[in-house]
Amino acid sequence: EAWAADEALAKGEVLGPLHGVPMTLKDSLDTAGVLSTGGTKGRANFVPERDATVVARMRSAGAILLGKTNTPELTLAGETDNLVYGRTNNPHDHAHSPGGSSGGSAAAVASGMVPCEFGTDIGGSVRVPAHFCGIWGHKGTWGLISKQGHDHPLLAGRDAHDGALSIAGPLARNAADLRLLVELTRAVPLEARGRRLADCRMLLLVDHPSCPTDSAVRGPIEAAAAELERAGLTIDRASDLVPDLAAQQGDYMRMLNVAMARGMPGPDGKRASATDWFDMLDTQARNEAAWAQVFDSYDFVLAPPAPVLAVAHREGRV
Repeated sequence: EAWAADEALAKGEVLGPLHGVPMTLKDSLDTAGVLSTGGTKGRANFVPERDATVVARMRSAGAILLGKTNTPELTLAGETDNLVYGRTNNPHDHAHSPGGSSGGSAAAVASGMVPCEFGTDIGGSVRVPAHFCGIWGHKGTWGLISKQGHDHPLLAGRDAHDGALSIAGPLARNAADLRLLVELTRAVPLEARGRRLADCRMLLLVDHPSCPTDSAVRGPIEAAAAELERAGLTIDRASDLVPDLAAQQGDYMRMLNVAMARGMPGPDGKRASATDWFDMLDTQARNEAAWAQVFDSYDFVLAPPAPVLAVAHREGRV
């Protein structure tokens, strides 16, 4: 494919915005003719017949797939380790974790192996590895980028197990590349906003009621906020508009546990009914509306992607 890209360029032909750009993809995304294990031995020899939608769009834009990147088993952990390929290290310090579940994705970009990647994110699976590895990652609005072809490894051919919560999102070494990757893969139009920084307002949220932020994370965020203020941005450090974050975390965890259980009893030993699920969707919609109200007054909300820097590897496989 690389030779073909060079030959096309010599003829003046451009295959797309990513002509000849090498990239890797999280191993939970289907890639035609290439092993897609999802980090589980149950799919250790699974070779999809077609690409996931986001993969097809990357290829059509001219990207060249070098290979797949590691993920925890079934993408269900914050430490990237599994029984198929083993553990992924943080490229900056091998004693530390790159995070998860897109840990292999972030490590590939941070190490210079590739300039960009695509991972997936429910509760931090793009954002935390990007943070731990010192690169850029984006969790867009649910539905912005198709997740077709990111099936639960044990439920091939069906919608993803976490479909009401998770997204496919890009990782890169700068914000401009993130924007390009979103533009190339988006399933819905993006609203263009052109405003001067001095006309914008930002809300800074450094702490979560159940999760104190380490000074190593707080310091750079405060420094960034100070630079933005000097550039003319108005920043508030508190607001009565902020929803009850602890309550919303509880709502999220209940929904996540039910989505992951797929009809099996949850942590409380009870099965969720269809009525329970629709009640959770209603709560999700109310939480979305609460944040929409925040963004009626603010252009941005700046918060830590994680409360700590990259953590040391855990003992034992999770």
